[in-house]
Amino acid sequence: TYMIMLIATGGEGKIEGVNSNHLKKPMEILERMGAKFEIYGDYIWVFENDPHELVGVDIETNPYPGFPTDLQPQMMVLLSIARGTSRIKENVFKSRFMHVDELNRMSAWIKVEGDTAIIRGGRKLSGATVRATDLRAASALLIAGICAEGETIIEDVEHIFRGYEKPIEKLKNLGIDVEYIQD
Repeated sequence: TYMIMLIATGGEGKIEGVNSNHLKKPMEILERMGAKFEIYGDYIWVFENDPHELVGVDIETNPYPGFPTDLQPQMMVLLSIARGTSRIKENVFKSRFMHVDELNRMSAWIKVEGDTAIIRGGRKLSGATVRATDLRAASALLIAGICAEGETIIEDVEHIFRGYEKPIEKLKNLGIDVEYIQD
């Protein structure tokens, strides 16, 4: 997730505590898109990437060692920004496209046909009020909100705390203007 966020935002940095053997398929796909990064033992260095220069790809989710369904929503954000048309075929969970309407509210162009999402890339995302339906949707909407022009409000963002340790603090440490407001 953090690697996709760095690439989508054009940032660069070191991601520590990574077992790259578990991420072979996602890294293979990011390389095909043109993303620049280097693996050094237990960390990855993500170089500055222009996300608008990356190219779209077709992805199929599958159980390990295939592309993980848990990264599909975050990758969809990156594919919305990258050039060209991409497809994501969801082979693991039938209801894993619940974030699509929310991304479309942010000016993405995504159409779902059965178990496949078609993504027209090259989009400039816009801030909007959106709702996170689960942990993966929350992380994807956070990435989209960081990339978007204008303010993004994510309702039900609490899902993010189930899967990430101190996410707001980590984002602020990266210089991202983010605030968590409890009801």
